[in-house]
Amino acid sequence: MSVDGGTDTFEAVHLIDTEAKELTAIARGAQKSLSNIAEMLLTKIGRATLFEAEMIAVNVVTMRSVVNLIAEADGEREVVQIVYPREADISAKKISVMTPAGADLIGMQEGHRVTWPDHKRQNRQLVIDMVQQPTDENR
Repeated sequence: MSVDGGTDTFEAVHLIDTEAKELTAIARGAQKSLSNIAEMLLTKIGRATLFEAEMIAVNVVTMRSVVNLIAEADGEREVVQIVYPREADISAKKISVMTPAGADLIGMQEGHRVTWPDHKRQNRQLVIDMVQQPTDENR
């Protein structure tokens, strides 16, 4: 999947069951205002394998995970956190799951490639290098 709305149906999606339920409600609530992103997220949730929080692999992007990305072209690093819409703060690199980038990253594993536009609106290929999931009390 990429931020331009393309979908790679062969990419495995892993989600925490309780997060999938909450994300489904958020996406359904946004179907009129953010229809493309809501549909992208609902499609991803629909094909996901669900796990209890304590059973999900540590290399999977879950809600509130800190994600280290590396640009394939130049090795530049970017660190973002995937958060719920009410917690989003772009200046703090907290990316809402209801953005193309957030919807793309949620449920993906280390090694997954994403395409994001840079500040010049040119697409950059990034790879998920490392995922740091939140502690249980911060989920």
